[in-house]
Amino acid sequence: MATRTVQAIAPETAFASKVLTDTSEPLAKARQGNLELEVRLAGDTLWLIIRRGTEGGLALRMPVFSQDAKCRLMKKGDALAAVECTGSLGKARLVVTGEPFGLEQLRATLQFTPSRDLAIEWVPVTSCRSTLRATRPGLRASSRRASAR
Repeated sequence: MATRTVQAIAPETAFASKVLTDTSEPLAKARQGNLELEVRLAGDTLWLIIRRGTEGGLALRMPVFSQDAKCRLMKKGDALAAVECTGSLGKARLVVTGEPFGLEQLRATLQFTPSRDLAIEWVPVTSCRSTLRATRPGLRASSRRASAR
């Protein structure tokens, strides 16, 4: 009888755990109200990690489409964080803004400009879905779509 292996966790989810526990210096850090924000590059993906102390947080995964991407910080008006990553397939810009009154409302915009014509057959749903990571028992998890431009 043949044994069939079933994958219990998507590779993206397993990789997210590694990114969320990384203790190295992030590309960018910011604060909005009681929220701590970090921007990290892992492989061909920018991660925007939003934490509220030890109460849990949110991790947004945004593709930059190039394993060889090099990132730099940008100055962008009143942005909490602005990062530009340039790779062999093009340029991705992530800009995170918040309410000027310090409310815990954020907007993350990713803009990708290809360096040449691209045919992207499939983009995983997890590229445009947010994931809630609960670290405290009883914290309810929900999933909301995040817009990627």
